[in-house]
Amino acid sequence: MKIVFVGLVLNLLWTFGLSQDFYGFNNAQAVEVGTYLCIGFWSLSVVGFLMMLSGKRKAGSVLVIIGSVIFVPLGLVAIIGARKATSKDRDASLEGRELSGRGVAAFHAVKQGNLMFVCGIVVLLVYMLAGFSSPASLGAIGVIMMVMGVWWRQSPLVEFRDDHLMINRGPVRSKLELRYSEISQVEYKKRSCILHYRRHGNEAGKVRKIGIASGGLLPHDRDRFELAMRNRVDSGKQSQEVLEG
Repeated sequence: MKIVFVGLVLNLLWTFGLSQDFYGFNNAQAVEVGTYLCIGFWSLSVVGFLMMLSGKRKAGSVLVIIGSVIFVPLGLVAIIGARKATSKDRDASLEGRELSGRGVAAFHAVKQGNLMFVCGIVVLLVYMLAGFSSPASLGAIGVIMMVMGVWWRQSPLVEFRDDHLMINRGPVRSKLELRYSEISQVEYKKRSCILHYRRHGNEAGKVRKIGIASGGLLPHDRDRFELAMRNRVDSGKQSQEVLEG
């Protein structure tokens, strides 16, 4: 069991490094093979874990050790590497849209999602290592954190359109739609971006604020996000001045 725990800790370290963009894998053919290996050996780990629960602890432990300790780190590298290899063209296309100020550009809180997912794994591991003797709510919290991590990775934090942007305020609240011409000021802070805006038709001085957790973006995504924000807001102000003129 200690060996399995060490293997899972190594997996978490791999995941953290990959989530922080420490590695640059771009050989699509190699990572595709690694991806299939990862899927196979993750499945082996699941089968072994189920065998341990059914009472076949020795055989189950062997399968879990083979699946989790030996091959999962390689599989994680393969999966993230494959995503990097297939996303190069998409990133280049997004950068072109950010510079031109036209088209759709979406930014995902990958850093925040990865952190929440890893924390969920840690909580779930603590629950499992305690022999499932801890309160069931602890395991449920771990699962919820993992689901939230996946949600933040898959759902755009901010989506830029031609004349407006969409801000994701969470899984429960609805998205906020803002026209670029409604944004009067943008503040860039260490972990957030504050938008000052006023709806068209409101009386003068009625300015509202909304924060965007830009600290949840990966470093290169945050640079592109700020570039897109500047270009789109400036374009919106120019369009509004033309209309008012």
